[in-house]
Amino acid sequence: MEIFVKRVDIFEALKMFSIVKLLKSPGTKLVVIKIDVSDECLITSIRLEGDYFASNPQPIDDLMRTKLSIDQLRVAKTVSEALKKADVYGMPIPEVLSALKVALKEVQEICARK
Repeated sequence: MEIFVKRVDIFEALKMFSIVKLLKSPGTKLVVIKIDVSDECLITSIRLEGDYFASNPQPIDDLMRTKLSIDQLRVAKTVSEALKKADVYGMPIPEVLSALKVALKEVQEICARK
C-alpha cells in the first residue's frame, strides 16, 4: 500500500480543516480519503472518492453526513461497516482502513495543538 500525497487544508474563516490521503495499491484503483474536521475537533465529513463500484452507495454517501469524534476505533468501525454494507468493488478495504488510521492520527495531532 502506498499513500501518495498528503495535504492539510486549514480554513481559518470557517474554523475547520481537512486531511486528504490518496491511496493506490497495486492492482486497485486510486482512492481519495478526505476527512473534514470542525474547530471543536469533531469529524464533520468522511469522503471516499475514486474509481470504485458500490452496489449500494447509500452507506458511503451517509459517511459524508456523519458527525463523529476523532476516536480511531469508532471511526474505523463506522467506515468498515459502511464499506461492507455498500458491497464495494475496486477499493481495498484493509488498505483504506490503514490509510484512514494514518489520517486520524494526523487529526489527533492537530487537535492536540489547539
